[in-house]
Amino acid sequence: MPKLTFKIQKHIIERDPPEEIRELALKGFIDAANYMKFESALEAADSDSPRFLLVDFSRVNYINSTGISALIRFNEACKSRAGLLCLAGVSRAVGLSMHLLGVTSLIPFTMDMESGRRHIAGFLDGNKPALPMTEPAADAAARPTAVLHQSPRGSGTRARVLVLSPSTTRFTQVIGHRIGKLQGDYHLLDNAAEALARFDEIGPDLVVLDERCDPAGDFVNKVKAQKKRSLTSVIKIYPDKEALSKEPEFKIWENDYLVDPFEMQEFFALTEAELLRVPKDRKVFSQQVRFDFLGKKECVENAYRLSDLVIRQAMKEEDDVASLYAAV
Repeated sequence: MPKLTFKIQKHIIERDPPEEIRELALKGFIDAANYMKFESALEAADSDSPRFLLVDFSRVNYINSTGISALIRFNEACKSRAGLLCLAGVSRAVGLSMHLLGVTSLIPFTMDMESGRRHIAGFLDGNKPALPMTEPAADAAARPTAVLHQSPRGSGTRARVLVLSPSTTRFTQVIGHRIGKLQGDYHLLDNAAEALARFDEIGPDLVVLDERCDPAGDFVNKVKAQKKRSLTSVIKIYPDKEALSKEPEFKIWENDYLVDPFEMQEFFALTEAELLRVPKDRKVFSQQVRFDFLGKKECVENAYRLSDLVIRQAMKEEDDVASLYAAV
């Protein structure tokens, strides 16, 4: 799986007085594996509180809900300094995730970096940034994360949530109550093997997985490696930072994660954002698998076997399989 890399540079708009834009170029995936790197990149670009932050997304292939929330937070920081954050070169797939979570009503998007610089120059000249969607009313309540101004699900559909937890707790009860208010289906299990056996029966859009139920990662591995299951969003709850640091040398990644303790508001913003995204992703993608491995012989062999499985699920004819191998 590609790592996330970034580069920061300054661009000066020639005016009196000159105005600086901080430019951040990103490359790779903004997912659970790389989120901390993404946040570090934003913090580095924002280190001395610039008014304007222009982020080059042209080589970003994926962003999860937590990454989108981070963008919104840094946008608010720029606005508090009478500036703005602008996104340039966002691909269609990444832009779809952002649009589903309402980002296009909060942050300006431009075709490329040069267009972004002109957009910021226009802002400095007194022209209000032209957002692609209607801005919220000035007296609207502040939101911790962007939310669509419409129902997250189509008519007649219900969100299906599977929670894997060692026991029934106040936390799982609150989740069940919240899903009930959203008119969704809620399933609570304490056994990963049973969850896999019943996975197709339940057909979850979202799985909330307590790491203690799947310390070896077998559940995530088997869900993400199967084409018909892989677009289900998996949010992993780690009991502490120590558990998060004990990652294996070969790992198939969940979509997102939280480390206990965390705020319930943050948890619900994340889970509900994923429930918005998953049905739309299923219309665009057939499979998504993100994995990470060390350059050891056993890990490389595991990566090869997983790649072979994914390619063979994508292609029916042997000639097509051979062609795809040749292409990659």
